[in-house]
Amino acid sequence: RRYNAFSLDEPILAEEGEVGRQLADPSPGPLECLERAELQQQIYAALDRLSEVHRTVLVLHDLQGLRYDEVARLMGCSVGTVKSRLFYARRKLSQLLADYCLE
Repeated sequence: RRYNAFSLDEPILAEEGEVGRQLADPSPGPLECLERAELQQQIYAALDRLSEVHRTVLVLHDLQGLRYDEVARLMGCSVGTVKSRLFYARRKLSQLLADYCLE
């Protein structure tokens, strides 16, 4: 197969003459940055409203990426208890963020 390749540095020939290529800036704009910051604040506020055990299990597993057995060892409980706490922590977090986020 042959692919047609073109340079991003070379200008495009148009009726008006040569036009430089303009690529969209991939970085987030000011509005997107503001929305992300606001969402982050809402998430932190919701995490603060969770009980200590629910917040701990959620942070260890979902944010820090620890496995169930690692979380169980750190928290001194069974894997089943970790899974149960994680279920209830996610449900509560979802309820706390329901008014803020669209599904």
